[in-house]
Amino acid sequence: MNQDQTLADDLVPMPLRVSKERKARWVQLSRAEGKKLTDWIVERVERDLAPKDQPGTTHANR
Repeated sequence: MNQDQTLADDLVPMPLRVSKERKARWVQLSRAEGKKLTDWIVERVERDLAPKDQPGTTHANR
């Protein structure tokens, strides 16, 4: 089993209900940063939750 498969096995779906307008904005912002929407959302959530002296861990940088 490769590393990508292991990471995929560790992930669980988490539905998120937002307006069409909000999703469209998030998609635009994530694309502007060259990121997938899921990675962009996770990075923002983790950044806001991480203590200021510790970097957050996201799917994108595991």
